[in-house]
Amino acid sequence: MFTTLVLALAATAANAAPTLVRREVPQEHSHEVLIVATRAVLNKGGNNDPFVRKVDAVFGTLGLAANVKLFEQNADLPADLKDAVCVQQNLADACIDNAKKNGGDKNEIATCMQFRILERNTNGVGLAQDVCKKAPRK
Repeated sequence: MFTTLVLALAATAANAAPTLVRREVPQEHSHEVLIVATRAVLNKGGNNDPFVRKVDAVFGTLGLAANVKLFEQNADLPADLKDAVCVQQNLADACIDNAKKNGGDKNEIATCMQFRILERNTNGVGLAQDVCKKAPRK
């Protein structure tokens, strides 16, 4: 009886082998709801800010290398906004400015603030992200 039970358990375990799921890397889409909401606030009212027109909200969650490449491709952006470490801060500032310009909806401003604190990608697992030393606009 014991042998039968062990064999039955072994057969069950063999048939229930775990399936491997490919991990999505990078993880920008893990924050997609907030990125889409931020994008909507940034573009509300036909925002014609050149930074906002050329820099999508997803760049606020990307790593340093992607943002450096973005600025190489957009040399006409204002110099004070071309700090690759501060892309997320600059987008959050523009987001809040646009929310205030379009009526100051507190939920939209909260969305912009939440966007600012999202974790950004780094060049490896467990590495600290570069910190933007620029203070938020008031």
